[in-house]
Formats: sequence, C-alpha cells, structure tokens
Amino acid sequence: MLSVAERLNTVISWVPDELRSDPAAAPGPLSGVRIGVKDNIEVGGVLSTCGSEYFADRVAESDAACVGALKRAGGVITSTLNLAEFAVGVTSQNSAAGGAVNPWSPSRVPGGSSGGSGVAVAAGVVDVALGTDTGGSIRLPAACCGVTGLRPSVGLLDMSGIFPVSADFDTVGPLARSAVQVRETFAVLAGADPVPLRTGPLRISMPWPFVTDDVDPAVRDAVR
Repeated sequence: MLSVAERLNTVISWVPDELRSDPAAAPGPLSGVRIGVKDNIEVGGVLSTCGSEYFADRVAESDAACVGALKRAGGVITSTLNLAEFAVGVTSQNSAAGGAVNPWSPSRVPGGSSGGSGVAVAAGVVDVALGTDTGGSIRLPAACCGVTGLRPSVGLLDMSGIFPVSADFDTVGPLARSAVQVRETFAVLAGADPVPLRTGPLRISMPWPFVTDDVDPAVRDAVR
C-alpha cells in the first residue's frame, strides 16, 4: 500500500536521519517539529533537483541559511518537497517527479510553485514546510490546499542556498496548518519575532469594492 506521501507525490527526497538535525543544537522553539523544504532550497548532502531532470543528480554541498536556522532551533528536516520546475508555474508540474496531488481533491491542482509544500502540510506529512514565493508561489498553494502560508517582504530573510528566479521578487517563507505555527517558524527565520502580539481589537482599512463580481461567493462573504 502506498504511503500518503507517495500517493500525493509530495516528497522528492527523504533526508537521511544523520542530516535531519543539528546535533549541537540545544532544545529550541522548534524542537521535534517535522519540517519539509521545497526542493529548490538546499539541504546539505541531499539531492536538490529544483524539480528538473537537468538537476536529477545534483547534491547540495551545504544547508541553505534558512535550513540552518531551523535546525539550530531544534527543527527536524525530514524531506525535500515537490514543486513546479525551477519554481516557475502555478500547477507544480515538473520533469523530475511529476506533479503533486491536491490532498482534498485529486482532480484539482495544489497550486504552485510550492505545491509540494502545501500538500505535505495539509496531509500531515510534515508539521511545517518552507516554500519560496516570487509571484504567488507560497500564497497559491496555501489557498489551494487549505493551509496558512506567509510571503515575507523581499530582503527580510537570507536567501543563501536557494535557487533564484528573480532577485527583485524572490523570498522564502513558512506554510503550516495554523497561523501560530507559521508565526513561530517565521520568528526563527527572522532571528526574532518582528511583530508584537496584540491583545486589543484591530482596526482594518481596505478598498471597496475589494473583490470583483466573478469571485466565488464563499470567498466574497469570508472577506466581508
């Protein structure tokens, strides 16, 4: 019988046990959290294909800066995850592994380019996933897979060890099943929580009409 990861085609490589964590790391805010990373984010000693047959045998020499930060916080890097080839595309199709499968409806796409990250989180294969976002590549899979995703501002996080698409727009960020887990992971990536917790009511300003007439009524009602 196929595992969930196999059935959904969400994992490209499983990280060997000896490379999953930092043996020198003290207990941290992400201790024991299972983390998958999009396969254009390097994990030292593990295949880094960018979802392309062209890089089918490419092995990362060292951890990307974001991966190192997660390991030092106690995170366990379990896998590299499926994506649109070279992180360009909204359906997560590629020549290396084929596309990931939406866990809620196999007939629907999981979004892209971080489709494997959205799928792995939604299906419980990992607790947290890293994706990259140049033009929607975290936000689209989060929406399609029903999870929470965050695209940080460009330049806020270290992009070392991540295959580039556009230096002016690329960023890396977390996906998880709760906003709290996204916040905790982002705080580790940023080196500190840059957004103080608020306990009082929020005042929100937005343009109106905010959505056009062809948007699904459920989405329109949720925004309202």
